[in-house]
Amino acid sequence: MFNLTYNSENSMMIGMLLLALKIKELILVLIQSKDIDSIMELIAELYSSKSVSIREITELHLFSNLNVGQIPKLSNQSLFSFKRSFKKEYNDNRTNYINYRRIEKAKELLALTKLSIGEIAIELGFQDLLYFTRLFKNKIGIPPSKYRSENLI
Repeated sequence: MFNLTYNSENSMMIGMLLLALKIKELILVLIQSKDIDSIMELIAELYSSKSVSIREITELHLFSNLNVGQIPKLSNQSLFSFKRSFKKEYNDNRTNYINYRRIEKAKELLALTKLSIGEIAIELGFQDLLYFTRLFKNKIGIPPSKYRSENLI
């Protein structure tokens, strides 16, 4: 006999059964729609293991602060394969390329906006303002504050 008393195990089981039922219902509605070809294409794309290009991944996450291990996963590659592919694509390593692009964007933001140096650093994916300032000075030759005062438009 089926016990209808409430407990967390029954609640979880009922929730899972309802979820499965709703997913089946959604699939049936999608299959019966007029745009079945585009829906099937979308479903196939969701479950495909195609690799995303290094350029797409790099440009999409240029200003995010993802760590070194997270980026290769996004392109379905090992860290070693990703590094090799990146070097082949950009003729540089990821750190140098990302820092170059971020510093170029920082120069633009310093000259064109009134954002604080800290806000710019955060917007560009740097978690440490001191690191950003040192990197900027190392690459450009002057600190961001001096660059801003000399190049403010």
